Amino acid sequence: MRILMTSSWFPSRKHSTLGNFVQRHIEAIATMHEVVVLVWFRLDQGEGIEVVKSAENGVTIYRVYSAHRKWQWWKANAALGAGWAAINQDGIGSFDVVHHHVTFPIGIQAAVLADEIKAPLVVTEHWTIYNKQVRRDQPIGLKRLSMRVLVQAKVICPVSEDLAATMQAYGLAGNYQVIPNVVDTEAFQIGTPANGFHFLHISSLDDRHKNISGILLAWSEVCSKIPGAVLHIGGDGPHLHWSDVAMRMGIPAESIEFFGQCSVAEVAQRMRQAHCLVMFSRFENLPVVIVEAMAAGLPIITSDVGGISEHVHKERGMLVQSEHEDELQAALLSMPALWSTYDRQRIRAYAQKHFSRESVARQYDAVYRAAIGNGKD
Repeated sequence: MRILMTSSWFPSRKHSTLGNFVQRHIEAIATMHEVVVLVWFRLDQGEGIEVVKSAENGVTIYRVYSAHRKWQWWKANAALGAGWAAINQDGIGSFDVVHHHVTFPIGIQAAVLADEIKAPLVVTEHWTIYNKQVRRDQPIGLKRLSMRVLVQAKVICPVSEDLAATMQAYGLAGNYQVIPNVVDTEAFQIGTPANGFHFLHISSLDDRHKNISGILLAWSEVCSKIPGAVLHIGGDGPHLHWSDVAMRMGIPAESIEFFGQCSVAEVAQRMRQAHCLVMFSRFENLPVVIVEAMAAGLPIITSDVGGISEHVHKERGMLVQSEHEDELQAALLSMPALWSTYDRQRIRAYAQKHFSRESVARQYDAVYRAAIGNGKD
């Protein structure tokens, strides 16, 4: 089958990591089907519309850039129209399925395009935005636009059962089938940790979401009680800011390390050297970093939010209540003594079964066949 992928989030020259988990989903699907990606990015500076075609890991990608300061629907339509024209000029041919990732805000363009080319629409959702209890920043028009898109979707694929329930409670009816995030189990392997005991946190470092301040508060209380322990914190966010915060809190420099944005290979290497992943998010669905840690055989300490508890339990780590630094402290203190009791091969086997590229690709293949309603290859 030939699949046209669209997405509200995708890596670009504007933001190299935004939507990288979407790209990994797409690359997994491309192991079984021909995939073409059409995505649009709004730039604050520049002129006109630029279409950039590339081939990346077996996927043909058309990135469309247009410059304007404010979001305007007609400009989004014009930009994606230019990308669609480029696809047609290249003579790629017809598409069997339109598969859109992250409903708001570009999902409406994907739905219209699917209707125009008479292809079924499949939607994958990653965003926590539908949970009113934790997300009070819902954009205007979220529900109305999402309903318009999802009513057309043959299948809606949230990445967790929790997100599926949240979307349905929000009033978004449809045919739901949960398909989780994907990990390259060849890149993420079990390693031999460095000497001492190494906790690892990788994220966007956004405090409102990832609660870095809570992690540092907990670590400041326990770091002196765990001989040879180091907490490594990094990602594509303000790591230097958090380094300054840790210094002002009096956290010993030898007990903590901060690092910046990492490639997938660098994340995998850090996981091979670590003993345990630490997350303390205020809200989540199913973070890719957790499935990567499982593929690397790491036990996980994490807050019990979103869909995390669907996969993390006592055989694979420890769940703590969000915002409860005392529970996080207790988990950090107990992990070094308990670490050897975790079956790292079994943790990895779980990731291979549920999150591997092969597993996720097979699940989407079944979704596409159901959406089309026949056995087309």
